[in-house]
Amino acid sequence: MIRLTPNIVEIVVRAPIAARVSPGQFYRLQNFETLAQRTSDTVLAMEGLALTGASVNQEKGLLSTIVLEMVDRRICARF
Repeated sequence: MIRLTPNIVEIVVRAPIAARVSPGQFYRLQNFETLAQRTSDTVLAMEGLALTGASVNQEKGLLSTIVLEMVDRRICARF
């Protein structure tokens, strides 16, 4: 995770199949209830975040996306 501005974050993920498409695609970042962390009796599942494809490295299978944090600036730090 790279913070570009106070409310824009770049997230780079290894996704060889997704790295075959052109930048500008939209992606969804979400954890699922079955895989979410738990504290006491609370499941830390989240709604999906919309990510915009920024660039790809097809050789390494890396996909660079950006997300605009509008409410909770710490939400992307959890990934």
